[in-house]
Amino acid sequence: MRFNIKVAHKVVIGFAVILLLLFFSSISSVGILSDIKQAAAKVDDFALPIQKNANTVQKQLLKQAKSSAFIATLQTIEELEKLQNTFAQQGKLLVEHKKMIEKMLYVFPNIDTLKQFNLAYGQYLSSVEAMFSYRLAEIQQTQTFINQQKAVDDILYEAGAILGDLTYLDDPDNQEQVDRISGSASQIEGFVFNLVDATKTILSINTVAEVEESQKTIEFAISNVEQYSNFLITLGKTYDTNGLVEQFVEEFTKAKVLLRGDNNLFMLKISQLQQKSAFNSALIDSERDINQSINDIDTFLQAVDKNLTQLQRDIFDNVEQGNLETVIILIVLFVA
Repeated sequence: MRFNIKVAHKVVIGFAVILLLLFFSSISSVGILSDIKQAAAKVDDFALPIQKNANTVQKQLLKQAKSSAFIATLQTIEELEKLQNTFAQQGKLLVEHKKMIEKMLYVFPNIDTLKQFNLAYGQYLSSVEAMFSYRLAEIQQTQTFINQQKAVDDILYEAGAILGDLTYLDDPDNQEQVDRISGSASQIEGFVFNLVDATKTILSINTVAEVEESQKTIEFAISNVEQYSNFLITLGKTYDTNGLVEQFVEEFTKAKVLLRGDNNLFMLKISQLQQKSAFNSALIDSERDINQSINDIDTFLQAVDKNLTQLQRDIFDNVEQGNLETVIILIVLFVA
């Protein structure tokens, strides 16, 4: 059986084919445009904001690293508190941007969360908090030591001045007694000023072993002063020095309390060194933790950049696909 297709039928079929191709082209274009819109939305609404916030987190992290590096150089409590406030503000801004990132990460399930960064950053904050605490204690101990060392110096200088007065006693009627008192006072005065010089060196000591060695040296000097003072006291009982011997004994007793009693110079110095050692340990921990935090945020940024690049590539691919389909359909339409 033969079918004779009339011209009218051919026209109808031709237009039907053209309509179908146009329909297919429209559907394809809508799909491609939808894909482009979704990819562009991901880029504009999520990928770029995540990248921007991650960059801010990275910058704040580097600022905090710089701030924590200055802790060891600060010499006053006021400077330390000012830096601590700056560090806290930097951390507050970092946390705000980090939370913004975490709110948008659901769009990119293939990107690892900030769990590793949070862990390392939390450890870093703990280390820096310890650094501030130990540095504060060290500054306070140093100031207490300086005040007490000055008090010892003042007392010993006063004791030395009293001994100087004893060396200038003048009594021709009791010249022999005066000379013995003057000679004893002169010997003790030399030991006292040696003691003053020894106490001044304690602040610059850097190890507990050196503190203990210095304590032995000063204890030996104190013993020498005590020994010669006993002889001076005995001489003072046989000759009236207008209370100079008693005044010296009183001043020297005050100095011994500061050098031998509770919270003496040596205990204060050892405490200062312990705080310094603890600070150095916290510093080492903070350097390890900040490096890990930087590595983690860098890894996260690389993943974000990779996804951003892929989204941009998808947009270009969809555009190229749309162009190709349009050309093909035009050719088919032309043939039809």
